[in-house]
Amino acid sequence: MDNKIKKYVCLVLALTLLLGLSASAFAMEVAQAGGCTEHNWSEPKEYLLEGKGIDSSKNGCISFYETVQICKNCGYEKLVDSRSEPCGHVKTVYDSSCNGSLQIWRLRCRSCGYRWSEQHSCPNAPHMGRPCNILPCSIGLETE
Repeated sequence: MDNKIKKYVCLVLALTLLLGLSASAFAMEVAQAGGCTEHNWSEPKEYLLEGKGIDSSKNGCISFYETVQICKNCGYEKLVDSRSEPCGHVKTVYDSSCNGSLQIWRLRCRSCGYRWSEQHSCPNAPHMGRPCNILPCSIGLETE
């Protein structure tokens, strides 16, 4: 009789453990899905993966993109597609200056991080001794 009770207790403990693990796995699955039972998906939106590109030359890089949909009910984000493509650099001006007649734009590729400078004639030239009021950005705006 003692042996049967031990087997029964072990069986009950094993089932309790199994139920506990399956319940937590189910809860984790629901949490990963945003916690709602019926998703209401937004339109797919494509994003450039900034800083993840591969610099292939001074003329371009390989950019990576992801397309996602977001549930309007719970905010869960679902990856729909990912792709890469060779393209020109995705440029953004992170610093600029002007000497009264010539502007210097310092650029960075949002995809791969490649940096370069470009010179542009100032549309307000000449304005010696006065700050330029049409620079593309102020000094020190880059936050990396």
